[in-house]
Amino acid sequence: MGVVELHLGTGRSPTVVATSGKRRGYKVFGLIELFSGRLFYQGIDGKFNASSYLAFLTDVLAQTSQPLFLVQDGAKYHTAQAVKHFFQQQRSRLTVATLA
Repeated sequence: MGVVELHLGTGRSPTVVATSGKRRGYKVFGLIELFSGRLFYQGIDGKFNASSYLAFLTDVLAQTSQPLFLVQDGAKYHTAQAVKHFFQQQRSRLTVATLA
């Protein structure tokens, strides 16, 4: 069984997550709140896709009342129609910049 350590910064103990060891990887969505430095993260077992990305963003929005500015790359799950629709619905709370 493999192990991945997620180091969360100075003064914090790393989180250790057991994996199957087959791929030697663990996928994690992450977002840092700019002004407070608060870290939001969610590990997933499957692939990154629009559904898992939307679940992560919905969870983050439920945990903070602050508006969020997202900087993301052009991954397919970032630009999927369902994600674009979600961003449109959440435009009062989310500002999104997609890197070229």
